[in-house]
Amino acid sequence: MNPAQKEANKVIKNLESGGFFIDCPCCGESMNAKESNLFFLDDFPPAAKTIYDQKVKDLKDRKEQLKNRKIEIPQVSQLVSRAVNVGHILERMAPAMKGFRFDREDCRSLFDPIDYVVFQGMSNKKKIENIFFMDIKSGNARLNNVQREIKEAVSSNNVNFDIYEVPE
Repeated sequence: MNPAQKEANKVIKNLESGGFFIDCPCCGESMNAKESNLFFLDDFPPAAKTIYDQKVKDLKDRKEQLKNRKIEIPQVSQLVSRAVNVGHILERMAPAMKGFRFDREDCRSLFDPIDYVVFQGMSNKKKIENIFFMDIKSGNARLNNVQREIKEAVSSNNVNFDIYEVPE
């Protein structure tokens, strides 16, 4: 045992044998020094050693979890990237797919912020019966904030037509 450790143990024994009280820095509660399990550096009493060992084990477990997550991140990123790419392809193919309820000739693509404006009746009947703002979704994809605002504007009849005349 080195001199500093001897001196620390001497101080701890004096604190524990006397009527000294210690205020907890966390909660402010006073406790008798005898009941506080004081120690110097890594010379733990049994109760503190148990807690210390558990914390070391928890840190090792957490480190292993983080290591595994670090390995998984590129894999998840790759899957998400593929899903997005497939979604983009499906958006472009949707008007030609079986079950698409509009004539593909009536569709005009925007792709951002929504996929299509559909002028129903334009190609076959030569008369526009309805105009639809349409977004194509696959899998678990949902409307983003801007797309929801567009949907709300259409539902609230906040859609207008305007002409811009180019100055000469």
